[in-house]
Amino acid sequence: MINTSQARTLLLIPAYNAGQYLPELLDRVRKIHPLKDTVIVNDGSIDDTQTVAVKYAVKVIIHSHNRGKGAALVSGFQYARMRNYGGVVTIDADLQHPPEYIPKLIAYALEGGFDMVIGSRRQRMNEIPLSRRISNYTSSAITSMITKTNIQDSQCGFRYISRLLLETISLTETGYLMETEIIIKAARAGMKIGFMPIPVIYNDSASSINKASDTLRFIRLTLRSLFT
Repeated sequence: MINTSQARTLLLIPAYNAGQYLPELLDRVRKIHPLKDTVIVNDGSIDDTQTVAVKYAVKVIIHSHNRGKGAALVSGFQYARMRNYGGVVTIDADLQHPPEYIPKLIAYALEGGFDMVIGSRRQRMNEIPLSRRISNYTSSAITSMITKTNIQDSQCGFRYISRLLLETISLTETGYLMETEIIIKAARAGMKIGFMPIPVIYNDSASSINKASDTLRFIRLTLRSLFT
C-alpha cells in the first residue's frame, strides 16, 4: 500500500520563455494533477511566461535573470522540501513530455520503491533527431559506465525524484548537466533508479542546449566524477 504522505507529489516546471506552451500544458495538467501542487520556476523569461502562470494561479518562483535549467530545478527542489512533499515530478514546459503520464510515473515510482524514475525513450529512439540521438546514446553510455548502472536515457527531463534522494545528495551544476549530475550522485549514494517508457514528442522549438559548450561541460563533469 502506498503511504499517502509519500504520494503527495509536487509537479515542478522549469520555464524559460515558455509562454506559448504553458496554456496547453497547464490545461492538460489540471485534468490529472492538482494545480495547487504545481510550481513553475520562471527562469528569467522575457516573454509572457509570468502572465500565463499567474492566470492559472499556480505557485511561481521567479529568477530575476536566466540562471539555467539546473538552477531552476534546484529552486523547485528547495520549495518541495520546505513544503514537505514526498516527491517531485519534473516536466519540461515545452510539451515534449506527455503530462498525462504524470500519474503513471508517480505510481510506478511508489509501487516499485524507486528513489528516482526517469522517462525512457529508448524503445522509440528512431523518432528522435539524429544529432540528439547520438548525443543521448553517448551521454547515456558514459553515465552508465561511471555509475555501473544501465542508464537508458540520461537526457530525459521527465522524472520522479523522491524526497529522500533530494535530502541525501547535493547538487552543484546550474545548467542542463545537473540532470546527469543527479543520476551519478543518486547511483553512488545507493539510490534505486528506474525507467518508465514514454512517447517521443518533438515540436518546432529550438533547443536551448549549446551543443559545443555543454559537450565540454559534460566531459568535465564525467572527468570529475571519475576522480571523486
